[in-house]
Amino acid sequence: MDKTIITIAAGQKLYVEYACNLALSFLYWNKNTTINFLLITDLPEFIPETIKERIQILSVDSHDIELGFSSKLSLHKFLNTGENLFIDADCLIYGNLLPVFEAFKIQTVSAIGHVVKEGINMAFVDDICKTIKQLEVSYFPVICGSVYYFNTEQKVSLNEFFTFAHKVRVDYESLGLIKLRNKENEEPIIALSMAKFNFMPIIDNGSLKADRMFYDFNVKNILSGATRLYNKALPPIPVYNQLSEARPLIIHYNSRFTEFYEYESDVKRLKMVMLQHYSLSYTNLFVYLMIELPQKIKFKLAYILKENFRPLYRRLFGFRKVEQSKRI
Repeated sequence: MDKTIITIAAGQKLYVEYACNLALSFLYWNKNTTINFLLITDLPEFIPETIKERIQILSVDSHDIELGFSSKLSLHKFLNTGENLFIDADCLIYGNLLPVFEAFKIQTVSAIGHVVKEGINMAFVDDICKTIKQLEVSYFPVICGSVYYFNTEQKVSLNEFFTFAHKVRVDYESLGLIKLRNKENEEPIIALSMAKFNFMPIIDNGSLKADRMFYDFNVKNILSGATRLYNKALPPIPVYNQLSEARPLIIHYNSRFTEFYEYESDVKRLKMVMLQHYSLSYTNLFVYLMIELPQKIKFKLAYILKENFRPLYRRLFGFRKVEQSKRI
């Protein structure tokens, strides 16, 4: 069965840059497989030629695809025949993805997560028990929607699935769903649609995908495929993740983690090896000395200064303004 990785980069050049980084990580680890890579974008002019010639590009008009979270609700228009694995553009791939397809293969629509039947102000739902009763479903999949699986060859029509998802979106607030950045979030919409058609999530064991914000520490190197995300104490967001450690094939650098050196360092490694053809040993040494070591020293000093001088700073200057994310 044909296998395709799909990602969307629409609305901002920044998302195209993320998607190209994702594509490079895919090509590094999956160049000897038959898996396809499809990048859907309304800004194809920002894709470097060195990447364009190695992947499939689907150029769409800005009116044909919604921006933000809702873009994932249009995926049925672009799915290839066979198995499709949607991966958010702000992810990087750390190994061969065939085990991910293998884990999902008996599903029609799925994601990584777990099932609950109740919960208050949880997973972008005011009251899960009340919402699932409204929709006459028996459970709610708690998912972080950075990775979705769609199989076009299973019996249930994906058009029916997405039609129901759009109905949920229309009734978003009346169903007690909570917005993210003042927009409808696709996660509870797809979760409820999965429940409507009795689709189950894949239980998270830390081997397939990990979301960076659910772990306190991250040790990895994209050139070796070594990944370790871990928590020394309780997981920071136990509603979504209760693992103390993950060694995933896909890392989702959600929230602001794409702005930190840990993402920048692996992107630099990819570009040096794949586009500039430096050796692995030289690349690793360069990245450590020029990016990782200076940033680690900077963060350590900043932590010491903040812990010792934060009260004085606030008395003199007040609270610092929260910086706006580049994604908004």
